Amino acid sequence: MDFGPTHRMLKRVDVSSLVERVMAVDEALWDSEDDLRSALTGPRPTHSIFLYYTNALYMPHDRRIRQDDVSRRAGYDWFSATALPIIDEICALYPPGATVVRCQIAKLLPGGTISRHQDISPLLRASHRIHVPLVTWPEVIFYIDDQPFVFEAGHAFELNNQKFHEVRHLGTKDRYHLIFDVLPANYDPAPMAAAVQGGQAGLIPKMQS
Repeated sequence: MDFGPTHRMLKRVDVSSLVERVMAVDEALWDSEDDLRSALTGPRPTHSIFLYYTNALYMPHDRRIRQDDVSRRAGYDWFSATALPIIDEICALYPPGATVVRCQIAKLLPGGTISRHQDISPLLRASHRIHVPLVTWPEVIFYIDDQPFVFEAGHAFELNNQKFHEVRHLGTKDRYHLIFDVLPANYDPAPMAAAVQGGQAGLIPKMQS
């Protein structure tokens, strides 16, 4: 969602219990839905464990989406008890009735770069993109609109995903973020319907670099 500035800081949240779950997760879960991650982002030095996922093709078209319309993914059972309280705490900062349409735990490998891009799918344009750093380092630089930022663990922020952004990990240890997309209750369904028509022709856009 484009709200003007590069980002906005939301609040500090307790991530300790979620970090414990991340550190204890079965390594196989990181690769369990790599096909989905690759379809969304292309080649990246990242791994993702999804809790929620949907796109315009799967959304109802005769009414607005509800949370129970969103698919629970491979990571839901392992992470929900510790991730959902954080998500609920942050969603309370926004008008009621919103839906979490995507959610993942994202791991960025040391030395990796997420190349400069802009999120251009109608769903992501309409949604609040929330990042909650879980484990991070001063050597992880987040560039938004070509401005560098270093975000601290536990400090949730909303990214203006319509600004070009990239991440460079210059450190030596994995970086972990909880990332989720909050679709407001009053979203305009028209772009979603248009995306479905494009999707049927294989034309749904994902990112622009």
